[in-house]
Amino acid sequence: MGIPFSFAPGEENGEATLAVTRLVQEWLDRRVDQVIAARSTFSFGLDAMGATIHDTDPDGQFIAWMGQFQWAQRFGERHYQVIFKSNLQLTNDPLLPMEKCALGGMDTVRGYPENTLVRDECFVASLEFRAPVYRLPLPGVSRGPEEGQIQLAVFADYGHAKNKGVFDLDPNEIYSAGVGVRWDPGPKVHTALYWGYPFKEVDVGDKGWLSPRVNFFIQAAY
Repeated sequence: MGIPFSFAPGEENGEATLAVTRLVQEWLDRRVDQVIAARSTFSFGLDAMGATIHDTDPDGQFIAWMGQFQWAQRFGERHYQVIFKSNLQLTNDPLLPMEKCALGGMDTVRGYPENTLVRDECFVASLEFRAPVYRLPLPGVSRGPEEGQIQLAVFADYGHAKNKGVFDLDPNEIYSAGVGVRWDPGPKVHTALYWGYPFKEVDVGDKGWLSPRVNFFIQAAY
């Protein structure tokens, strides 16, 4: 109709402007059979450069922190793997949509659609076991003995998210479990197919999601 409108609190005619400074700290411990990584990100939303500012609604002035942790362990003669990942975001104020946590999908809680929960604060955790079953090298890409491995995986994902202030919504958590298959032809080429079962029903109008969902990705870098 050509008339602008807003989908989320804090937006003005469907738009919002942010001026954000981020302070990032990283730590990595890499060994032959183990990798531990941590990342801390402080985000400072500033009242500058035309940032969207309100008295009560979510706006561009905020302080938020995100902590990320990952542990991967390889063991046994067949090189089984266990991978644990978690993210935590905290904030002092309600956030505009582009700074919120988005849960659901391949990178957070598999078995749910992307952006099933979009909230100010969140905690996400994932535990996965992978077992190599076959080596299928890709000509011109796979060079080392570890490249081209096909792995079967089982996983469990959990996500909890909430809003600050009066904009909190239900539900606040989703969780799933499932299986998958991965193929990594080379250090810069990865593919994965996961089947996840969502244990927590999420309503959309008069309907809800409670059916298994497949997540798939192909990643290549040159």
